[in-house]
Amino acid sequence: MELEKIIKQEQKQKMSIDTYNLSASDIEVDDFINKAYSDFQSDINRQLMFEGISYYNGDTDIQDKERFDYAGTKAKKNTNLSNVKINKNIMRKLTRQKVNTLLGKPYSIQTEEANYLKLLEDMYFTKNLYLKIFNLCKEAIKEGINWFNVYYDSQGNLQFRRVPGNQVQVFWKDRDHTEIDQLIHFYKVRVLIGSEHKDVEFADYYYSGGLIHYRKDEKSGWQRDTERPNVEGNFTVMQPKLNDITDEDGNVVATEFVRNEHGEIVYEPQVMVWDRIPWVALKYNSEEQSLLKYIKNKQDSYEQLFSMLVDTIKDIPNAIKVFRGYNGANLEEVMNNISQFRAVIVDPDGAVDNLETNTNVDDIIKVLTQLRKDAYEDGGGVDVQNTETGDKSGVALKFLYSDLDLDLSELTREMDMFLENLLWFVDFDINLKYHVDYSEQEVTFKFNKTNIVNESELVDMINSSRSLLPDKLLLPIHPFVEDVSEALKLIEEQKKEQEGQFEQNMQKYGNTPVKQTNEEDE
Repeated sequence: MELEKIIKQEQKQKMSIDTYNLSASDIEVDDFINKAYSDFQSDINRQLMFEGISYYNGDTDIQDKERFDYAGTKAKKNTNLSNVKINKNIMRKLTRQKVNTLLGKPYSIQTEEANYLKLLEDMYFTKNLYLKIFNLCKEAIKEGINWFNVYYDSQGNLQFRRVPGNQVQVFWKDRDHTEIDQLIHFYKVRVLIGSEHKDVEFADYYYSGGLIHYRKDEKSGWQRDTERPNVEGNFTVMQPKLNDITDEDGNVVATEFVRNEHGEIVYEPQVMVWDRIPWVALKYNSEEQSLLKYIKNKQDSYEQLFSMLVDTIKDIPNAIKVFRGYNGANLEEVMNNISQFRAVIVDPDGAVDNLETNTNVDDIIKVLTQLRKDAYEDGGGVDVQNTETGDKSGVALKFLYSDLDLDLSELTREMDMFLENLLWFVDFDINLKYHVDYSEQEVTFKFNKTNIVNESELVDMINSSRSLLPDKLLLPIHPFVEDVSEALKLIEEQKKEQEGQFEQNMQKYGNTPVKQTNEEDE
C-alpha cells in the first residue's frame, strides 16, 4: 500500500505538467504541405538566407566578374585582360564581431533558488549547450533567424538540435511572431537506393496534435511517409498501467494498478505532446532579416571598385599604343613581338608611343574608405582599422562602440526571449524527472560582453562601488572575470580560508576567537 501511495503522488504531480495525451486525429494536410513547399521555395527571404551564408563563406557576386573588349554593345569577353576578383569579407568580419562580443565569454545564470541554479548549470546549460547557442547566434546573424528543435534522445535526455532558418517554414499565431501555430521542417537525407546514393526530401509537419512525416515523390509531390504513416507525439513517458473496477451495471467504482506475477506495478509507454510546438527561434532582429540585407550593396561596390583598381594597375603595360611610320605585320603580330621581345622595328621616321589614360588612385581610395565606413555603420559594427581606435578614455570608447552596442542591445532582447522559451522546456523536464516545479522562479541570464574598454578606469569604478553594490552585480562586468559562478565560489572559499587562518593565529598567540551567541545559548 505504501508503494501505491507513492506512485499515486507521483502520478498526480506528472498530471500537473502542461501536456495532454496525443490525439491521433487524421487531419488532411497533404495539399497544405504541397502549397507551403511551393511558397517556401520561392520565398525572397529564404534566398537572402542562402546569400548570407554564401557571403560569410566568401562566395560573393564578385566571383561572377568578367572583362570585355571595349567595343560598346557588341563587346566580347577578353581573357587577355587582368580579371582580379578581390573579396573583402565585411560580412564575416561583422558577424564574428557581434557574436564574440555578446557570447565570447559564457553567460552567467542568476536565480534565488540554489538547487534550481545547480540543476541549470550542471545538467542543462552546460558548456556543450553554450557552444550550441554560440553557433546558433552566429547562424542567426547570417540568416536572420535560426532554430532549436527540442526532443528527447533514446536515453530520455532532453536535447536541442540546431536547424538552419532556410529549412524551416513557420506559421505564427500572432503578428509579433511570439507563438508558433504550425511549423514545417523541410530537409534532405542522402540514402542508398539500389547501388546509387540519392538525396531524398522529407518534411516534418508540427502542429498542436503532434507530428506528421512526409516524403517527396518526384511524380506525385509530397505524400505521407509510408515508413512512418501515423501521427506521432513529441515524447514518451512510462505510466503505471491502470485497471478499472466496475459494478454489475458496468459503472467504474474504483481504479487499481495492474501488477505482474511478483506483485510489482506494471508500467506502459504513454505517447505525449508538449503544450507548445517543440521549436525555439533565435532571431537576429525583430524583422528576422540577415545582416547581409544592410551591407550587401556596400560590400559589392567595395569589391568591384577595388578589383577594378587592381585591374587598371596590372593592365598598365597593355596601355594604348600609338605606331607612326610602321609598315610591318598586322596588329596582333606586333603585340606578340612586344610581349615576347619587348621591342618593335619601325621606319626611320617612325615611333611607338603610349597613350596615357591616367587613373586617379587617390580618389578611388577615398571612395573605398567611405564605402568601408558606411558598411560598418549600416552593419552596426566597429572598424578596428580605424585610426581613431587608439588609446581612449572609457567615454570615448563607449561613443566609438555606440553602433555595435545599439545592434547588440536588440540582439540581446531577442536572446532573452529565446532563453525564456528554451527555459520552458527545461522546467518541464525538471518537473517530469525530479517532480519539482520551478516554472515560477525568476531566472536571469547575464551576458558578459567583451567590448574593448579602458580596463584601469573600469576596475577603479568597480573597486569604488564595492561598498554600495554586491559582488553578484560587479563581477559580471569585471574585465578579468569569465565565469561569474566560479568567481563567486572562489571568493567564498578564500573567505573561509582567511577565517580559518585568523582563528589559527588567534589560538597560536593565546587568544580565543570571539564566537557569536544567541539568546537561546545564554
